[in-house]
Amino acid sequence: KSVVDTVKALQCVMIAVLGWAAVVSAGSSGTTVAPISTAGPQDDPHPIDWLAVEAILKTYKNLKNFGFTAGDATGRKFSYVGGNLTMNSSLIMASASKFPAAMAIAGAVADGHLTFDTTAASVFPWWTSSADDRRSRVTLRQLLSFTSGFYWGDESGWVSCMEGNGSLLVTPEDCAKEIYNQAPFEFEPGTTWAYNSFHLQIAAAMAAKAAGITVQQLLHKYLITKLGLSGTGWLTGQNPLIAAAMYTTVEDYDKILAAYLSYDLLPKEVTDQMELDYLSPPYASHIANSSIYDVRFLGHYCMCNWYECLNLNDTIDHSVWDEQCKEAQVHQDLGLFGYYPIIDRKNQVYMQVGQQYLEGLNSTGLGCEYALILRILVTPLAYKAMGKPAPPMPTPPPGTDLDLPTLPSTTTPRIPKWPASKAGYWTELQRTLKNKSE
Repeated sequence: KSVVDTVKALQCVMIAVLGWAAVVSAGSSGTTVAPISTAGPQDDPHPIDWLAVEAILKTYKNLKNFGFTAGDATGRKFSYVGGNLTMNSSLIMASASKFPAAMAIAGAVADGHLTFDTTAASVFPWWTSSADDRRSRVTLRQLLSFTSGFYWGDESGWVSCMEGNGSLLVTPEDCAKEIYNQAPFEFEPGTTWAYNSFHLQIAAAMAAKAAGITVQQLLHKYLITKLGLSGTGWLTGQNPLIAAAMYTTVEDYDKILAAYLSYDLLPKEVTDQMELDYLSPPYASHIANSSIYDVRFLGHYCMCNWYECLNLNDTIDHSVWDEQCKEAQVHQDLGLFGYYPIIDRKNQVYMQVGQQYLEGLNSTGLGCEYALILRILVTPLAYKAMGKPAPPMPTPPPGTDLDLPTLPSTTTPRIPKWPASKAGYWTELQRTLKNKSE
């Protein structure tokens, strides 16, 4: 069966069961259904549909400690947390740090401190301006779209200032200079897409210098303080790893998504640039060998967010990007630990699966993949509850058990990973966040 057919069948059962339970079982022992408090405002026109969403979330067996929220340009319509997680639990975002960081950097653009086409050479006096050196042509746009020319052999990217005490002892500009001098620079700017952390580290330092503030002040002024985010920040010190060291809560990230979607955080003329497809003409026409699989399974890339076009079958050796994906206008920023925020610009909807599934550290599971399958299952119901047409969802490959939604090992998407040698970085970051919370 297709995902939609399966979900519809499950919806009928759950509406009948949970609708009856909500009426006659209030006050009984165990968990009770509370559609008003769970689904949001009492005048929500689709409370029975939110019950069906909640049923999917409660019966999904692969994720235990996770949150889910959904809303539109007017704000949140539904929230759910399961297991030991609360709406205010601190979570390390890993690669899901990228999109919020880009929003903060774009805030400096919106304020007129620089443009997306400002060159790094015009901001940093030590950056070459010689036409003979292709680095002279690197722009903020290319840094935020990962087409600047910097390369690494996998999806991480490291020089010494980006780990250990580098976040405390090295200034952001000095770290940008270290990347400039030491990181591989392999491509003419704007021609080739390569997923790594170098681009964003330089972009943040560049925007902060242009605005005359520190990187931490940049993140606070244009994102954290602006939205009143009480549980959000970047660990740690003056030079945090911009692409991966964000911590936040499900509650805070819901505010980010709602403000971004409604243009309260950034004006439309700025977000329009952030949501362009930078893997189609007139932008990059090549993909670095380190990043081919990412595009194959997740879609094209914008400014620190994916222009989503999901492919759940790794027997397909090419991108499934097509006009349908382009027209759907769904953007996301799935992170290594399974945090999965989504912006649907066409339908003016946002959703998120919020979790910290420390793959390879305290878990042997597949947090990203499990979040992806949950999203596919819940999307038709959540959109129905909000009175919106759901974007097309891929059908999981043959062999997927939708009663216990796991992907067969032979058809598991290759989500962007960091090398096992960097597990110590995440362990230390987790310890820092724990100490900060106590």
